[in-house]
Amino acid sequence: MQMSSTSVTSRVATDTSLKYVKVRLRDEQLKKLRMLMKDSLEHQLTSLVKSIVSGVVDGLLTALESDDAGHKSTITGLES
Repeated sequence: MQMSSTSVTSRVATDTSLKYVKVRLRDEQLKKLRMLMKDSLEHQLTSLVKSIVSGVVDGLLTALESDDAGHKSTITGLES
């Protein structure tokens, strides 16, 4: 099975008086660009959610450990 590679060629028109470049993309290229952007956005959102969940879980564990330590010191104080 042979894999064919497609080269991405675009016509680029530049206007030196402006601070941007105009690029014309074929429909196929535009679809690929949209897929790449969608994949990138999904990856960024996944990373953000993982980070938030990790922070919340760490915070809860720290709070539970602190609360548990507080109960132990109270019980120890009562026994003394």
